[in-house]
Amino acid sequence: IVSSITRKNGLSNNFILNLERIRPGQIAVATASGLDLIHQEGTDTTIQKLSTGINNYEPLVSMAVDNRGNLYVTSEFSNKLFKYSAGQY
Repeated sequence: IVSSITRKNGLSNNFILNLERIRPGQIAVATASGLDLIHQEGTDTTIQKLSTGINNYEPLVSMAVDNRGNLYVTSEFSNKLFKYSAGQY
């Protein structure tokens, strides 16, 4: 189990704006520099930088997951809505 996750471990930014549990062992983290996905399985923890794929590095403020596992994220400055389909992550 990880006691803390920071930029040192691979998080995009230490300033976290929102957290959303996708499913057991998977947490979406909206930071001031983009979106990360934390995968935790047993004692193994990996961080996937989702913002890299869409070239969006602005603060993300709101997140929601629908009943199909799709993740929706809005950005602070451009009022964009990003959708990550369940199979993308």
